[in-house]
Amino acid sequence: MSPHYFYRNESNQGLSRREFLESEWSRNVASRQILIDCLVKKYVGPDSAVLDFGCGPGFLAAAASKYAKSVIACDISDGVLACASILNSAPNLRYVRVGQQGAIDLPAESIDVVYSFAVIQHVDDAVFTSILAELHRLAKPDAVVICHIVLQGAANWKLEAEWKSDMSLKGRAKLRLGLNCFARVAEDATRLITRAGFSAPDISKASCLGIQDDIEGQHLFLFRKPRK
Repeated sequence: MSPHYFYRNESNQGLSRREFLESEWSRNVASRQILIDCLVKKYVGPDSAVLDFGCGPGFLAAAASKYAKSVIACDISDGVLACASILNSAPNLRYVRVGQQGAIDLPAESIDVVYSFAVIQHVDDAVFTSILAELHRLAKPDAVVICHIVLQGAANWKLEAEWKSDMSLKGRAKLRLGLNCFARVAEDATRLITRAGFSAPDISKASCLGIQDDIEGQHLFLFRKPRK
């Protein structure tokens, strides 16, 4: 079970391991349902094919599956996909592995809605460009993409260039071996998105969640694949 989704804190410190896991399970189910209901549901219909890019243990995908015809949830980790398939299965939900540079074994123009939360911050611009190209291939004309992108100034996160300019031993080790968290400039992210063939994004802050979540108050980029 991913440690990123199960947190010990003052409120659950006294619980047994079993009680703690049950409590965190319930918190994740409830908070991810709120996130889907608030930010994604309005774009999903009963005939929609939805792609969850970077699904982790599948809480969001399971929540989205209640509203869509089908949900494909993908991640780079075989382990997390095995975990997700056990923790968060549904008849219309399928988990697939993302290949090198973001490639996904799905037919072209087969997806109506794409969402991705807390993923793009962990990839550099070269990988983000590859991901956008694959999403453009998979998206139907007029498909909507909802992409969470951390912008410069949030939580003192560094830009990719700042990470790469740190030539100290610690800086190089963190860049090479750590879980990088890149902030981006809105104009730069917009340029990558439009260069991939998508419309210029609408940029807004994630709000109305009412949950303790690192997405609250951060930015969503909403864009579409133009009709031919």
